[in-house]
Amino acid sequence: MLIDEKLFLATLADLPTIIEAQKTLDYRTFFKATDVSQVLYIHNRVMEGFKERTAQEVIDFAEAFKAKEDPDFLASLYKRSQLQSAEELTPETLKLRHGLAPPTKNVRNVRYKKEPAEDPAEVHAVEKILKDIIDVSQVMMGRIVRVRRQCGGGAA
Repeated sequence: MLIDEKLFLATLADLPTIIEAQKTLDYRTFFKATDVSQVLYIHNRVMEGFKERTAQEVIDFAEAFKAKEDPDFLASLYKRSQLQSAEELTPETLKLRHGLAPPTKNVRNVRYKKEPAEDPAEVHAVEKILKDIIDVSQVMMGRIVRVRRQCGGGAA
């Protein structure tokens, strides 16, 4: 990213939620402008006077920088316990844990929890029990209706 003749290194990361950006012309009426799902994280690494350098020097500068060496950037991606295992940053791992506002802190872990895997045999056993309960209740309801009709109470 080029700002005031300085080349800043940046990384594109995914936000955990989609943000709706709005515009206004009169500060009263707002209308939707766009949906934002990614942010461009600007690192502290700067190359000044890059126009005097060759293209290969700029490429070498960018390739020499490792985003995993930026502690602020890694803290926004991983928990402290996961920092040591962050070997390589891939597009799949470049997903921020926190949203942009305080209520969305740690929202990726809260909203996208891993569901426990169900045992198919256990699910089948529970389905069989529920089916038996439904069958018994239908039989009992039929007996109650017959008893009421015999007593002259009419249909239930």
